Amino acid sequence: MAKLVRVMAAGRVAATTLLIALVTLSGCVSSTARTASDFTEFPESNGTVLLMEPDVALSMLVANGLREPRADWSETVTGTLAEAFRTALRARGLHVVERNRTQAHSERQVQLIKLVDAVTASILTYHYNPDASVPAPRATLPTKRGAFDWTLGPGATALADGVAADYALLIRARGTYQSGGKMIVNLAVAALRGKFQTGEQTAFIALVHLGTGDVLWTNYARVTPIGNMRRPGGASAIADLLLAEMPPSADANSQAVRAGTRR
Repeated sequence: MAKLVRVMAAGRVAATTLLIALVTLSGCVSSTARTASDFTEFPESNGTVLLMEPDVALSMLVANGLREPRADWSETVTGTLAEAFRTALRARGLHVVERNRTQAHSERQVQLIKLVDAVTASILTYHYNPDASVPAPRATLPTKRGAFDWTLGPGATALADGVAADYALLIRARGTYQSGGKMIVNLAVAALRGKFQTGEQTAFIALVHLGTGDVLWTNYARVTPIGNMRRPGGASAIADLLLAEMPPSADANSQAVRAGTRR
């Protein structure tokens, strides 16, 4: 009986430890935006955004700590994030057109999408360092000297491929979710006061001017505590978080001014 009581007590301690960790994480959600120096708002006549199909890769964290890719989850989140960002952009007074990144219409477009992925990875590495516990630059490129001046080049207009758009919004999401077996292992490790391994989800967005190819604005966040991106509610919370610091459209500013005048 005494042994059973000790086991039950250890289980309660483990569960409490995990709960405290989750509560702590939920209070630490923030995003880190970077903005090109000359970008303050969308011009009123150029408020059309090409929403690129999100680049999503999710996996399941199994009991032994390895990650098993889950193509079904990735496909689901590609859809939920696209819908969430579409809705959020329109709510900000922007026109939205969409492009499926997996159905390039030309070899030039195929190469441009590869360039998009390479530039996105570089921005993440040198401005956010996603491998660190706290987002921070890993290193400074000698040619950048700390400046935020990334570009895809003037050929970026090929992303639109005939669609009338002035900007492109690029979305990248990565994440792991615990399996049931991993949760049990974590409870056992927590009971022994060891370091347990949990899942983590991150999201990154970049706004590109299609005329010049310049990356105007980016934002990145660890989004684990704010919602499950596999569900519409979680995807919407992520879109709202990442777009909160995006410079407004001129139309939105005009509406805000008119609303203030009416008061």
